[in-house]
Amino acid sequence: PERKIYSKYYKRYSARVKSGQITEEKFREWKYTAMTKRDECTNGKISVDELEAWMEESFTNRKKIG
Repeated sequence: PERKIYSKYYKRYSARVKSGQITEEKFREWKYTAMTKRDECTNGKISVDELEAWMEESFTNRKKIG
């Protein structure tokens, strides 16, 4: 499940680069941290819920519904 979560948020972040909302450099920084978090989840250091929460929090300009 961690790879599916990573892929979902990678696509979102990548779309923000293409639309000009974030820079390529910011994307590379996020990608490195996201890959590290994904690997921590794979190795059992953090839970899938913690990974998904971090991924969601990494979108600072996103408004949650609800």
